[in-house]
Amino acid sequence: MDSDYEDPMEVEDQDEQGMGICFSTPLWMQRRQFIRQIIDENKATSVIDYGCGEAALTSILIGETWQDHQIRRIACVDIDLDCVTTAASECQPQEYDLGDGLRVHDLTIDLYQGSVSEADQRLLGYDALACAEVVEHLHLEVLDGFWKTVLGGYSPRLVIVTTPNAEFNVNFPQLMYGTPDSTFRHWDHKFEWTRKQFEDWCCSAAQEYGYSASFTGVGRLPNQDPAVGYCTQIAVLKKTHFTPLANIDARPYTLHSSIEYPVYGTVHSAQETLFFLHETIGHLRPRLPKPEDPREHWNYFEEPDYSEHVHPKQEEESVVLGRLEMEYLWSSNQVRQHCRSRSSMVQILKTSSLVLVDVEQDLVTFDDGDLFWKECDDRYDAARTEEDEKFKEEEVEEITEESHESDDDEYYDVQGVDVDVTYSEAVDGWTGTSTWGEELNTEATGWGSRAWDQPSESWGDSWSAIPP
Repeated sequence: MDSDYEDPMEVEDQDEQGMGICFSTPLWMQRRQFIRQIIDENKATSVIDYGCGEAALTSILIGETWQDHQIRRIACVDIDLDCVTTAASECQPQEYDLGDGLRVHDLTIDLYQGSVSEADQRLLGYDALACAEVVEHLHLEVLDGFWKTVLGGYSPRLVIVTTPNAEFNVNFPQLMYGTPDSTFRHWDHKFEWTRKQFEDWCCSAAQEYGYSASFTGVGRLPNQDPAVGYCTQIAVLKKTHFTPLANIDARPYTLHSSIEYPVYGTVHSAQETLFFLHETIGHLRPRLPKPEDPREHWNYFEEPDYSEHVHPKQEEESVVLGRLEMEYLWSSNQVRQHCRSRSSMVQILKTSSLVLVDVEQDLVTFDDGDLFWKECDDRYDAARTEEDEKFKEEEVEEITEESHESDDDEYYDVQGVDVDVTYSEAVDGWTGTSTWGEELNTEATGWGSRAWDQPSESWGDSWSAIPP
């Protein structure tokens, strides 16, 4: 941002909640999702986050979509060095961006410290520019040069600008909108425009630089007066004709950091990809409902009650076998990694002897009674059983470790199965022999809890008692 303050997109949403306004979907989420939607609809592959703050918007732009066109370059610009430093940290690849989550297409994020009042040669050629909740924080001398820099300098084919709608402030009694004592939503706002003021500002620039302008917004309240509009007003400007890039030689911005996301680099043959698609279809395809496995609901401290776990009756007619939506298949990140494009996936599926591609219905159809799909089920069930066993072993280890941990050195634990172990009133404690062969004879009360005993593969007890 062009002054030293907290990220306004976050602070203003907190202020709106503090003034008694609560949207069913948080306003910040509505704004960012709308911007991402417009960018995707216009197939932009490079975006400038102008006045990025702490990368709140960029964090929404990073994720890959199911479309063939993806955002490949993002430039973040903010004058506040602390904000840019935080943004650089927030934009780093996370754990879910690795392994099975590796991107199909490359992504580079360049973070710059600089003012929105200056144009930098390195930002030429980007498809889109988004400026979310920024302009109301700009001093007039900076605002006057905004469109010259954005439309006349960078000249992206798509520009999205959001700002508060002053007319909506009637819903904030504390702001006393329309009175001589009226105030703004945020302490750093230099102004808050009505819809006409905002539209006039945008339309004038659009006409000058060859853009069309449309207006909408996000943030409505139930039963509100529709005449006051949205809480956040949004302008979408689109270039109406081609213009050559401006001749900008200056580089006033300071490059803070550049982040490159790891991508899936393995190249698969068409045969390997088709085999993987068959396996994935076998896993994702519709199946008739099966009785519920009560083991999935076991509490490791309670023996399962099979009588309580009966699968509810389902209408089998509602399950259509032998067909799968291609959109569902393409939603798998691993499928996208193997095929790289949706059109490639379709072409490879057309070579299959097991499935048919219905392009008009966007479906993959097949004979669900084919032996291949039964073998897929067997492989999947075997893999799931192995995963369940591994999970159970890890849970048992965790429970066992916890049962042997105590903050008091006077306590000790003994674990066994409920076999030949009874509570003795004579010694006021547990007596007997555990399955593991440990003798129990404590002259003190203790507590017991159910636990799974791996050696005996049965449910047992874990005791902690004060020694005599």
